[in-house]
Amino acid sequence: MTKEETWKKLVELRAVTGKMTPGKLTLVGVNLSEADLRGADLGSADLSKANLIGADLREADLGSADLSGANLILANLGKANLSGANLGRANLIGVDLSEADLSGADLSGANLGKAHFSRANLKGANLGRANLSEADLGSADLSGANLILANLSSADLSGADLKGVDLNRTNLGGTNLSGVDLRRVDFNRVDLRRANFSGSNLSGANLGKANLNKTNLGGADLSGANLRDTDLSEANLSGADLSGADLCYSNLRDADLRETKLAGADLREADLSRANLGRANLSEANLSRTNLSGADLSGADLCKANLIEVDLSEANLSGADLSGSHLCYSDLSGAKLKAN
Repeated sequence: MTKEETWKKLVELRAVTGKMTPGKLTLVGVNLSEADLRGADLGSADLSKANLIGADLREADLGSADLSGANLILANLGKANLSGANLGRANLIGVDLSEADLSGADLSGANLGKAHFSRANLKGANLGRANLSEADLGSADLSGANLILANLSSADLSGADLKGVDLNRTNLGGTNLSGVDLRRVDFNRVDLRRANFSGSNLSGANLGKANLNKTNLGGADLSGANLRDTDLSEANLSGADLSGADLCYSNLRDADLRETKLAGADLREADLSRANLGRANLSEANLSRTNLSGADLSGADLCKANLIEVDLSEANLSGADLSGSHLCYSDLSGAKLKAN
């Protein structure tokens, strides 16, 4: 739809009157709720505080438009061009922005709860302090975006591109980040409770003092990651690669670590009480002064591991390989050492 055709459409909708005015289209506070504006040319238009509830703006050109404070609840902006647009503090609850171009757009403080961004381009967008709870961002391009203090709780970020994104101070509780490349990302002190990182690449990431209680990290690559003093209680780490990771002082109570790679990992003074480490690879790991009381280490590889002053009371060590390990001053009271 050309600029002229868009103007004609707006006249029909009684949004504007008279002849087309050259220059920027001013539609401040206009009521276009439920309007059909598919393919409209609204580039650089001033739609601040406009009512666009339920409007159909599929494939519309809103590049560099001012939509600050606009109400776009349940609007359809699929494949629309919003590059460089100002959507600061706009209400976009439930809006469809799938495959839309939002590169460089300002969405700071916007309400995007339950919005659909699948395969959208959000490269370099400003989403600081935005509410993205339960939003669908699957396979979206968020590279270089600002997400500081954004609320992404229970959002779907599976397969999204997060290269160069600062996720520090972001709420990611219950967020789906499965299959995402998060190498060397800084999650220091971030709340990640119940998040899903299954199959994600977190190698070299900083997760120090983060809250990963009941988080799913099954099959994730955490090699060389910093998990020092991190809460991983009841987390699923089965099949994950934690080789060479720093887990000193971490809380791994009741965690699932079956078949996990922990070769060369530093687990000094970590709490692994009642953890399931069945068939885990702990060869050459440092477990000195670690709490493994009641833990299941059946079939685990503890070859050349440092087990000095370890609490192994009531632990299951049946079938474990302890060759070359150091068990000086360790507590083995009630431990199971042989298979039935």
